[in-house]
Amino acid sequence: SVSSSVWSHIVQIWSSTNGLRLYINDNLVASRVSQATNYTGSAISNLITLANGLNSVTTCNASQVGSYTPYVDDMDEFQVYSRELSADDNYTLYTK
Repeated sequence: SVSSSVWSHIVQIWSSTNGLRLYINDNLVASRVSQATNYTGSAISNLITLANGLNSVTTCNASQVGSYTPYVDDMDEFQVYSRELSADDNYTLYTK
């Protein structure tokens, strides 16, 4: 889990080959391999979908999230990459 009183490094990685992986402080805390061919976050303004369960065969979108909790805290950095990050990439970012 993530505490709001300490700094945490959170990384979500998705690819159609390896599915969805969620890392907190360089520890893999959740993963799911799926047949999903794309990942659509949400049509809702200012909403970022993290750790969705990829329940669908073809997409992962906001309508498939059973419940969600808004993130209400500070965020220091937010980065989006156009490629799948490797475990080594994640570690490099975590130790940076």
